[in-house]
Parts: sequence; structure tokens; C-alpha cells
Amino acid sequence: WTQQVGADQSCIGFGPYNWVPGNGINAPQASILLIDSTVRGGNGTNWPNQPYDFSAIACPPDLSLYGGQGGHGIVAANLHSWNSTVLGGAGATFRYWDNGCGDGNSAVCGTQADGQDVVVSGTYQANGCSRLTQASSTVALGSNLVLDWDPVTAGCAPTFTGCGISCPGFLFAAIAPPVAPYPILGGLGFLSPQAAVMLGTFDSAMPTQWSWTIPTDPVLTNTPITAQVALSNGELSGPTSLRLSN
Repeated sequence: WTQQVGADQSCIGFGPYNWVPGNGINAPQASILLIDSTVRGGNGTNWPNQPYDFSAIACPPDLSLYGGQGGHGIVAANLHSWNSTVLGGAGATFRYWDNGCGDGNSAVCGTQADGQDVVVSGTYQANGCSRLTQASSTVALGSNLVLDWDPVTAGCAPTFTGCGISCPGFLFAAIAPPVAPYPILGGLGFLSPQAAVMLGTFDSAMPTQWSWTIPTDPVLTNTPITAQVALSNGELSGPTSLRLSN
């Protein structure tokens, strides 16, 4: 017999079972924009309970017949990720018992492969952090929408290439969801060109916070708002996106 060792241990008999957990996001034909998120593939350790009569057998010659490989984090055509973590799921470990499941001496038969973090057929852009951030993924009607600009943290985008650290900056927003990225200036735009408006200017070297009071009009409930910063040297920040709640 073999026993899967993980979150939910269970005994299994002869295969094949070929159970594989799901991917965190499985959209092989889609372009995905990930903002301030964590995505994890399913763990192969989360097997369903399979109660069979105990019997002593050796490790199966081919563990691939038993499944338990970790699910991938994201499967997509294109992925643009900001301030986010994507992880594949853990593969299951199988253990042999010489006197029935959980009884007698044991040995590890093998471990299935972990899922990959990202499986992308086209463009993959991962940014550890963006200098433009939002306080929450939703904002209630009648409350304040707050955005912050961070000029200090190393490794964040934009990197101020070609202008030192101080460039004139321009904050744009759109009452619309993010769109598929398109080349503009020296980066990628995620705002709808038809809906974007400029909300203000600032010095990129200075920490800056913007706050707007959202009207209480119920028609705005679930309305998406997307914002992005452009610098005078052509660099663009990552986008922020949120929905208004009542």
C-alpha cells in the first residue's frame, strides 16, 4: 500500500487514479492583469479520502499513475503581474508500509512534481512592486479613495531612468476596468484611452498622497476605477484598480 503524506493523509490501493489538483487560474487563451493578489495552485497533498482494505504491497513501479502532482499557479496566454505572488502547488509524497497502511515499517516511495508558478505561452511581465498603490481593493460610496506614491523603495517601478529621481509626474484615472496593455510613451498603458482623465501633477521625488471623496450616488455601485502614473521621461507606473461598494 502507499500512503500520501500531507494535509489529508489517506490510504490508497492499486491505481490508476491520476488525480491532479486544479490550477490557481486556468485560462490558457486569456491575458491576465494581476494586482495586489496571491494565487496558488492546488496541492497534490489534498487527496480525497479513499478507504480500501489494508494489504501489504511494495511501492508501485510508476507513481505517475497515481496523480498528486501540484497544480500550476497561473496558466495563461499573457500575464502582467504587479505587487503579486504566484505559486505552484506542492506535489504529494507517497509512503509504503510493510504491514498495512500506517502499520509496520515505512519508506518513502517518491514525491510527485510541484506545480509551476507560471505557465504562459506569450508575454510574462512580473513587477515586484509599483510606486503607485491603493489602500484597499474596494471603496465605499461616500468615503475617500486614497492613492499613494512611493519614491523611496528600491526596485519598484518606474525606476526614474534618464531623469535622476525627480521628474514631473501625471496621475491619470478612468471610471472603467483595466484594458489589455498597449504600448504608450516608454511603457505599457492599462487605462482605457477613451475614459482616462488627468487628475493632477506632482514631483516624482516627493512622497505624495491623493484623496477623493466618492459621491454617494447608488448608480456608482460596483463601478471599477483604474489609475496609473506617467512620468515626463516616458516611464509608466503599474496600474491600480478597485471597485466602489455601497
